[in-house]
Amino acid sequence: MKLSSAVPKTIAGAAMAGIGLSLGRDIYKSSKNSGGFLLAVAIFVAALWLYVQSWTWLFRNYRSPVGSILVRIFSIPTLVIGLILTSFSLSVIAALVVDFMSNMDAAEPLILYTILVWSSDHIVLPLYNSLVPYTELNQVEALLDKNASIGYKWIVSITIWGLLIFAVLGIKRGISQRKSRALAWEAEEHNQAFMDEIGLSEISNNQFIDDDGNRYRLENEFRGMIELFPIGRRNRRAYIEFDENGKFINWSGIIKI
Repeated sequence: MKLSSAVPKTIAGAAMAGIGLSLGRDIYKSSKNSGGFLLAVAIFVAALWLYVQSWTWLFRNYRSPVGSILVRIFSIPTLVIGLILTSFSLSVIAALVVDFMSNMDAAEPLILYTILVWSSDHIVLPLYNSLVPYTELNQVEALLDKNASIGYKWIVSITIWGLLIFAVLGIKRGISQRKSRALAWEAEEHNQAFMDEIGLSEISNNQFIDDDGNRYRLENEFRGMIELFPIGRRNRRAYIEFDENGKFINWSGIIKI
């Protein structure tokens, strides 16, 4: 029997409760009645962020070897927590989808139901078979009746492939940040050396002083240029030009405008 025709007839029933359907259904119903739906969504988003961000922390670069070691050590427990919470969230979502498909009378809107059934045939089952080689004697399926195994495949496929996809996103994000972070550190060191060379020091937030005792405040930031206002000097300004990487390249000194 094709999965598309088997799903509506076979995945309902008490057998599915053992793999999360009843749990997902109860959470959904209680959330609707108590206003906890937003809380459930917030928990899922937070878990997903923690999972993806932990992979990002593990794979991006750091300024010092000590910092690199400390952050990666910290990332391991956060990754485990994110993995557990995200796995649970994805399995509940998968269980809710299967529960929806199990009741043809409640299959509204029809287009959504049709898409889900098509997904069973062309996406979920191939994904499951790519993870677990198909066999009638599969140990997990041996513990479940034949009907329940279809819902099990949905939950396994969505959960594992979801975790893999989000892990790849986190890793890719971490690797992609390496260049920009390295350029930022390089620019920061260059800018500090540049300010030392021209005798300009930052004394407080957006307040500066030069070797001649002139005090400045940050006035504006334009594309490729920072404007400083010499305090007590009307119609005077000073400008610092910077390149596309944020490196300071020129200091105008105090000029009349």
